[in-house]
Amino acid sequence: MSPNKKEVVSHPGALKAISVLATLFMIATFAVNMYVSAAGMLLDWGFDDSSSKYVPNIQKSYSGGNLNITIPVYVRNIGAIGFDVNNLSADFNLYNSSHDLVANTTNFNGSVNIPHGTTWNNSVAILQNMPIGIFTIINSTSVDLEILFHVSYAFSSTTLNLSFNFPGGLVI
Repeated sequence: MSPNKKEVVSHPGALKAISVLATLFMIATFAVNMYVSAAGMLLDWGFDDSSSKYVPNIQKSYSGGNLNITIPVYVRNIGAIGFDVNNLSADFNLYNSSHDLVANTTNFNGSVNIPHGTTWNNSVAILQNMPIGIFTIINSTSVDLEILFHVSYAFSSTTLNLSFNFPGGLVI
């Protein structure tokens, strides 16, 4: 064989077909994953349906001598593209200034479903039937409130993590 002559290598037709199918499968997988991610990014979350939606509107009530602390929350699932929200749950953790867990509450543990095109509004409990000892801690020292929303939709899930510091205590 001369040095100027190139050898042409031919692949069988089946190998070419498999390569094309594998490439199409990877592109389709990427497209579906991006669609689900975009749908999740279009969820609108907030604590108050106003301009201050990212600041919790902490409310208190008394029941049987115990203090209950709640905040209004909404999830708006009305993006142009999207899926039904399944298994919405929320965890509220309250830490003292040493970052020791003082109290935690899990709300609606996966029991909330929000169809695409609707909004869910509710008042969720941060603390229920709080004893006076915990009230003294959160009312007089620096506390951190951590809120974790867990959402499942389609074949994906996401968590929204928010944290608020109250340097003078959670004055309510």
